Amino acid sequence: MVNSPEIFLLLVKLLAGFAATVTAVLLWSKTREASWLFVVIGTVFLYGEVIFETLDLFGITDVRKILILGIPVIDALFAVLPFVFFTAGFLSFLSARRKRL
Repeated sequence: MVNSPEIFLLLVKLLAGFAATVTAVLLWSKTREASWLFVVIGTVFLYGEVIFETLDLFGITDVRKILILGIPVIDALFAVLPFVFFTAGFLSFLSARRKRL
């Protein structure tokens, strides 16, 4: 059963994630740098996790049955991929900055 505080927290996460994703895309459209593209992709994946959590909470999706080594694949992807893209973005930024100096 879904309780009120859980729905409220989910709503806040949806709104904050939407704001972060939209502003990330707007920022990248202004800069067009590869490093920011990776950060935007990581942000979109984080927002995708919140969307998936919403769908799962209301019973709309049930893809957690897909397991590799006993770990739900979707959960693992949403837990790891944003940070992989953030790291790639930071490394790309550092690499590009070093070339300019």
